[in-house]
Amino acid sequence: ELRKLEPNNPVHATDLASIYIGRADRESAVGEKADKTKVSNNQIDAEKFLDQALKLDQGFAPAHFQMAIIEERRGKLPEAIARVEKLSKESPNDLPLAIQLGALYLKNNQADLAEKIWNAVVTAKGDYANARWYLAQLFESQKRYDEELTQLTEIQKTNKDNTQLVKKIEEVMKLKEAGIVDDKAPAPLSEKIPLPATDQTAPKK
Repeated sequence: ELRKLEPNNPVHATDLASIYIGRADRESAVGEKADKTKVSNNQIDAEKFLDQALKLDQGFAPAHFQMAIIEERRGKLPEAIARVEKLSKESPNDLPLAIQLGALYLKNNQADLAEKIWNAVVTAKGDYANARWYLAQLFESQKRYDEELTQLTEIQKTNKDNTQLVKKIEEVMKLKEAGIVDDKAPAPLSEKIPLPATDQTAPKK
């Protein structure tokens, strides 16, 4: 076992925590039939491993990010936001992390902060599809269809063969004509960004 070979390496405990978080998420995904005890126990086990990792290295960013995931899953959004804000300040060039911070802001009803940080990402990297995708979803929830279409069109420049994206653009054009809002709850904080891309978002040490 790697933990025995490298007992002072926080990576291994953090990796184990990720496994337990995944188990909890899979159980939660069942919906009403989910075993809440299993979900809770897996989160507790994950937290134990993360505590071990942070005892080995208090500043180990991946462990803090995983801890923020647990906090978000438990509805402790202020704690999760504070933790990810700190990580983001320490790694200002970590754009995937900034995107996830925006997702937390949005879930905490801080749409203005979410828009600000995603716009900053787009300014830093204009072809970053994930940031534009999140902005598009935000604009749709606010019936800002012209701005949403602008973001989707920019994404399409580097995703010309993405049929899902073409379908989405067509849907938004219909929403614009009908004046309908598709107000969906933001996706939970996760280790992967939703479509159209799938970047790893756990920050690096």
